[in-house]
This record gives sequence, C-alpha cells and structure tokens, in this order.
Amino acid sequence: MKRNLDYLLLGAILITILFGIITLYSATYSTGAKTSLLWKRQLIWIGIGSITMLFAILFDYQTLGRYAHIIYGVSLFLLVLVLLVGTTIRHTKGWFVLGPLSFQPSELAKITTILMLATYLQNKRDRLNELTSLIIPLIIAGAPILLIMKQPDLGTATTFLPAFLSMLYVAGARERYLISFIAIGALAFLLPFVRSWTKFKPEAVTPFLKMILKYSENIGYILISFFLLLLIVFILWHLLRIVGITLSLRDLLGGYTIVVIGILFSFVLNVSLKDYQQRRLLVFLSPDVDPLGTGYSVIQSKIAIGSGCLFGRGLFSGTQSRLGFLPECGTDFIFSTISEEWGFIGVLIIFSLFLIIISRGFHIANTSREIFGTLLAVGITTTIAAQVLLNVGMTAGILPVVGIPLPLISYGGSSLVITMTALGVLLNIRLRQFLA
Repeated sequence: MKRNLDYLLLGAILITILFGIITLYSATYSTGAKTSLLWKRQLIWIGIGSITMLFAILFDYQTLGRYAHIIYGVSLFLLVLVLLVGTTIRHTKGWFVLGPLSFQPSELAKITTILMLATYLQNKRDRLNELTSLIIPLIIAGAPILLIMKQPDLGTATTFLPAFLSMLYVAGARERYLISFIAIGALAFLLPFVRSWTKFKPEAVTPFLKMILKYSENIGYILISFFLLLLIVFILWHLLRIVGITLSLRDLLGGYTIVVIGILFSFVLNVSLKDYQQRRLLVFLSPDVDPLGTGYSVIQSKIAIGSGCLFGRGLFSGTQSRLGFLPECGTDFIFSTISEEWGFIGVLIIFSLFLIIISRGFHIANTSREIFGTLLAVGITTTIAAQVLLNVGMTAGILPVVGIPLPLISYGGSSLVITMTALGVLLNIRLRQFLA
C-alpha cells in the first residue's frame, strides 16, 4: 500500500504548506512586539487538516458516492443556516464563529458539490448529448452558487464554475453547450461592469450610454428589447435567404437564447451587487480611480510584487506587509508577501509546486479505472487550479479583487482543512487503482 502512494503529489502538498506557514509567520512578525497568533492558529488547522487528509487517504472514496445525497444536503442546509445565524466578516455573512474558531460552510460546499456531480454524472454519460439532460447538473451546481452569492461572496461562488464545466466536459457533454455556458457567464458581467464604470467615472458617460443604463434598470424595458431583438433575428434570417445566404434558424435562435439568458443574469447581478463589489469591478479596470479606498489594496499589492525583484527582500524584511501598507497580507494577499520577501525565485518555487499538484491531479484523473474517480479528480484539481489563478490574478491586478485565498498557503482554517481533505481524496483515488 505504501509503495502505491503518490509521493510526488504528497511531497508537493507538504512543501507548499511549509512554505505557507513560514511566509505567514514572516508576514505577521513585528520587531519588538509579540508575534501574531495567526501562524499559531494556522498550525492548529494544519494539524486538523492532516488528520482529515489521512482519513481521506485511507477511507474508500467510492463509499462517498453512496452517501453523496446526504453529504450534499447537509452542506446546503449549512449554507441556508449561515444566512440566518452566521457572522458577517468583511461584508460577507458566511461564517459560523465559536470563540477563536470559525467555519465557512461555502468551503465545504465546494467538495460536496463536486462529489454530488460526480455521483450523478457517472451514470448519465450517454445522455448528456441533449440540453435537457443538463438541467439536473445545473441545479446541483446552481443551488450552492445562489446561496453563496446571497451572503454575498461572489469570489467563492465563481470557483464552482470551472469544476462544473470541466466535469461536464469529461462526462461527455457537447462542447457547444459548454461554450454557451461560458458565453452566458461572460454576458452576466456586462451590465455590472458598465454600471460600475459610469457610477464612479461619470465624466465617461455618453448620452447614448446613459440612455442604455436607464433602460437596463427596468426589467419591463429589457423584456420589450428581447421581443424586438427576436423580430430582428427573424427579419435578418429572411433577408439572408432572399440574397442566397442560408443560415440555420435553429443556430440563430440558439445564439439569441444565449444573449437573452446572459442579459437576464446580468440584470439580476446588476441589481444585487453591493456598492463595495461594484467598486471592486471598477478597480479591476482602473485601480487609480479610488487609490485610498478599494484600489488601495491592488496598488499596494503591485508595489509589493514589484519590489521583490529576483531574490526578494528576505524574510522579516517585507516593508509592505510588516509596516501595514498591504492589507490582508496573510490571507488574500499572501502571494504579494511571497513576491516581496522571496522575489521571483520564491514565486517560481510556488508556481512549480502548484504545477506539480495540478499536473499530478489530472494524471490521476486520466489513469483512474472508473469514471467516478475520474470525475472527482477532475473536479478537485480544477477547483484548486482556478483558485490559484484567481488569487494570483487579483493580487497582480489583472483580475477583480474577489477575496479568494491561495490554497494551502493563505491563513484560513476552513479553506486549508477542506483543501487538504480534497487532496487526500485525490491521493486515495490514485491508491485504489492498485488495490482494486
């Protein structure tokens, strides 16, 4: 059994955790003052995560499929409960707090949703060529996403989508459906981006754009526009036929449906986004528009990343983190701390470690003997990869700041324990290939 363990993956996980705890200690260390308790609490979470990961390695993961409905249902119940009695931290009502400890059920929902999708999709592979067959997977993934957005936690909700799409692709869903989902997701952010830009950059608003925004705030006007657009589609189809150009009416209506659904989602997102979330979207486009407010974190993060150069300033020498210029230097912006203290060499090490974890995860998915293990491995690996890309992207200013931790490195008990447990399942899938 020992010789069948993926030691390369396990080693990369342990080194990444070690790298994270050293960086966290350095980031929260203050000369002449008592060392912060964050790294000590992180050690406790590492201990708990080690136990759950060991259990996940030794426990037969296929048994999880038989209890997937119950586990998934419990996670949904916790998401509902946290909205009722949870604690609000950084604008998000998404934590259960008990003394010095806190638990974020949205982190648990990531792995339980992947488990539920894998359980459902393993028996539906030959039926995913029809659009109606995707309704149940959409409900499975959509329920936790909507509850998490209600908190509101747009960043965590976003991490569900890559796993959902990748699992559908592996299960055999048509590529055109997946491309349609991606297009709808992109259109969903259209109105929020425009609204944020015009709200905080009023001088950039043209009369035409002002009129469009005015109509976009009324669902009645939007529905009338959909009807007019449908007429235009039919007129265009007939005109093209007259001049000898034949286009499939089904394809045109399919494109029209994508636009309609995307704009409807955009309308819902537009009216539900909080003021601070709108500012984050705007800061993504122009950080200097609010340099002392929402844009402050991004600006300081870029300074920290740029100041690290090749070898970094060294441990306990990061001025941005130690002097308090960089907010959340041990959580969401810990990558900026790594860049400042460890430099490009440290960043290269971190990227190499994550590359090993992600590549081994996909290798395990590719070599799994049964589809359930493949789907689980794909979902877990894609989620971790998405979190890495989102975290690095937001700290570098190339993606909106959405509050995503860097897996295995950022401070946070729920994220660390759930990620370690999920990676334990990944190691279990590899192990069971040789025990079957």
